[in-house]
Amino acid sequence: MIYNHLPENEIWQLLQRPISRTQYMQMPEVYPAFFEFNIELISPRQQAHVALILGQPYGLVLIRAPANIELTAHFNLFDKKVNGGCRIIFDSKKELYLCYFAPNRIGKHDITIFGMDNDSVEKLQKPVLHIPFDVTEMIQNPVSFPMTTKAFYDLNLEVLSPKKTHLIKVDNGTKTALIMIRAP
Repeated sequence: MIYNHLPENEIWQLLQRPISRTQYMQMPEVYPAFFEFNIELISPRQQAHVALILGQPYGLVLIRAPANIELTAHFNLFDKKVNGGCRIIFDSKKELYLCYFAPNRIGKHDITIFGMDNDSVEKLQKPVLHIPFDVTEMIQNPVSFPMTTKAFYDLNLEVLSPKKTHLIKVDNGTKTALIMIRAP
């Protein structure tokens, strides 16, 4: 597979148009399921890493995938999960996944995206894409995302409170918390 090994001789690349070593190094690492599931990486394009969106405390990966393919992600820093660090939303009209990643500290983060074919008998998640996210500056106002499921977005629900966090602040002695969700 071209993304795991670049032959020195262009004839062995087996591509319509051969690519250079520089072009190869600017591609994210993809796995066989990327092609099996007919996935297209929309953004970032022609670069092998994710960057923070200008003025935002998160990065964004856009992936086009058929409606029967469901994506999930692991977002890690030093091989430890970043709690509340990722949110994946599927736009069914555009068949586009919006994958948000919110780092909470400086460091070399790893993003691995997995795919699963919901039409398949065996419901097996397969790695699709690996891409690094190197955060070099402290984020001024970090955010995190609550854990939600695909049904949350399918039902067009929205978290009103708490905003921009996956945690609920409970004062000393308080035994209840309020989560506000808007439903259509």
